[in-house]
Amino acid sequence: MGRKILGILFFICVVSFGYSQEETITESTDLEFLSTEDKPVIHPNPTYGKLELNLSKYPSVSTFEVVIKNIIGKKIWSEEIYDKFKTLDLSFLNKGSYLMSIKGKGETLNSFRLVIITP
Repeated sequence: MGRKILGILFFICVVSFGYSQEETITESTDLEFLSTEDKPVIHPNPTYGKLELNLSKYPSVSTFEVVIKNIIGKKIWSEEIYDKFKTLDLSFLNKGSYLMSIKGKGETLNSFRLVIITP
């Protein structure tokens, strides 16, 4: 009887907390990238309009293009960036989800979902 209760409690913990011996647990959300070698750091996401980029993970690239498209893929805005650290003012965008791409040397370095919220 006691063994069965322990098994049920373990199952509840696995389902509730996503425990896995094979998985490394990192404190993060799917809305903000961690500082990994192949991904730029964007902060914050979701945002009210101000977005900070840290593109220092691409030392061989000196010019970047940031492209924002709506959810159906229509290009809304783009800007060339010459700095590894840049603050973008995207407050002109309506509340919603967008596709954001960072390009360098003619190829897409990274793409992700950008979420604009209202205060």
